[in-house]
Amino acid sequence: MSLTRAELKLLGEKSNWQRARLTPRDVQRMGSDCLDWHRHFNSINLQKVLTAMDSKTPAVPSPASLASQAQRDLARNVLSRYPSYVFSDHNAAKMNAWLCAIQNPRFTEAEVVQAFTECAATGQLELRIPDGRIVVGRELMNLTAAQFQSLITPTLNAEERELKMSAAEYRAAHAEDFETEVPAVMRADRQQVMLTVLALPEFAGMALDHDDTTFLAREMKRQGLIYNVQNIAALIRANRDKFCFEPESAETHGQVVSTRVAS
Repeated sequence: MSLTRAELKLLGEKSNWQRARLTPRDVQRMGSDCLDWHRHFNSINLQKVLTAMDSKTPAVPSPASLASQAQRDLARNVLSRYPSYVFSDHNAAKMNAWLCAIQNPRFTEAEVVQAFTECAATGQLELRIPDGRIVVGRELMNLTAAQFQSLITPTLNAEERELKMSAAEYRAAHAEDFETEVPAVMRADRQQVMLTVLALPEFAGMALDHDDTTFLAREMKRQGLIYNVQNIAALIRANRDKFCFEPESAETHGQVVSTRVAS
């Protein structure tokens, strides 16, 4: 449904549309409401450019003649990063018209992003909003600035997300990399606990390296267990297949090969 003259006037003031000379590119990038506004409030300039466009031959070349398959694939990959973008014939036509209006378009990532942003800003594109509905035209133009900004903000890959993290967020995401050393007295106590456990007959011939003790310490922490003989023994039994048992000998019976205990 077309807007009334009064509605178009309000929309023009909100969108900062101006009575001024127009170019063919300006007209090709206009949404239906914008075009109606110029018909009502900038008719002389609009008619001049429409007449000039009608007299030109040949017509604007099709996107297929301008973009290679690789360039079209790049455009699709770029737009797939915008959850709001709807891959529809309507949107493809609007995006292609904008890109074809550029002199010597190269269909680069920057041009695709600019086409998406400007076509969305003028209400030309069908965009999916958070509640799942697809909006276009006046309904899109009536969104708040914050709502609209969320629609034209791309999702970030893992590397980009990390670059935007604060120091606290990065530490929280990589807590294991920032684990502090256990005080010396606690390390000594834990080492004694480990030696006691490994002296038990059922663990004779068991060899633990630093990775093993690190695993045990982290599991104790994850499960909220007290670091004592009973809990360590139970944890080793539950994860027996993760550890290495060496053949018993007079020299190694009941002895630990490595007793470094992780924090």
